[in-house]
Amino acid sequence: MRYCSFALVIAFTFFAAHDLHGADLVGQKVTVEAGPHDRVNAPVRIHLKLDEASRPQGFLELQSPDGTWIPAQIAPAALEDIPPTAATTPAKGSKDYDLIFVVPKLKANEKATYEIISEDEAFDSPRYKWHDTPGKSTELRLGKTPILRYMYEPLDDSTKDRRMETFKVFHHVFSPDGKELLTHWDIKQIFPHHRGLFYGFRAVTYDGNQHVDIWHCLKDTHQKQEKFEAIEAGTVLGRHRLEIAWNGNGKKTFATEHREVTAYNKPGGTMNDLVSRLVPTQGTVKLDGDPP
Repeated sequence: MRYCSFALVIAFTFFAAHDLHGADLVGQKVTVEAGPHDRVNAPVRIHLKLDEASRPQGFLELQSPDGTWIPAQIAPAALEDIPPTAATTPAKGSKDYDLIFVVPKLKANEKATYEIISEDEAFDSPRYKWHDTPGKSTELRLGKTPILRYMYEPLDDSTKDRRMETFKVFHHVFSPDGKELLTHWDIKQIFPHHRGLFYGFRAVTYDGNQHVDIWHCLKDTHQKQEKFEAIEAGTVLGRHRLEIAWNGNGKKTFATEHREVTAYNKPGGTMNDLVSRLVPTQGTVKLDGDPP
């Protein structure tokens, strides 16, 4: 079975594998290399092997070389690090995790070593949290500030307007202060199929000669939220992984998308990652669009 995978944003990452228990993390040191470019407020993921039962549940902190403390977070491995043949839903007893933090500044070709110094429940830093309106939407907030809002209301064919409002799932994005919805759209606008962060193609071929448009979602074509595969929230990031059905002719599913959206807490704003893996239900799927 073939699959399609892409990432809108690739974060600067450093990986180092360790076999550790949660209690062993405190006192460990990790070294990050900048590579050929200067790094400013760059997210870092360090791969860990942890027993699920001993995964730290409190706040983690790292001590920088200059003595300052920065928040860190333990989260299950990101979608882009999970092999296509492996299950995307975290299994009980899973051992693949990431230690995630944001490097404030590191010049090209420099190294910096950070020490995990504590696991402090009272760490004074705003936390991400998901706020769900079942069957409608779920909103990610950092403290009280809205960051993202995922719209996943099921397809409603009762009227033309309701179908237009519900034929695809997508993420709204807020301004850094949370006061303005940057991805506002109106059903009466000239291109109402453009909305937020979404993934689709105008010319899709599947099952030999089936043709659909899952960009404009014409006729039966639509995207449907099936389930939340994983949900994470902490001081460094808020993330969820979604299973989304791509439905074509006869409203039948021809591919399943696993979409992971991550918001990193960075000084002065938020960095949003979107990673998608599309798996045909059978055979192959050809994705195409308008010619240049």
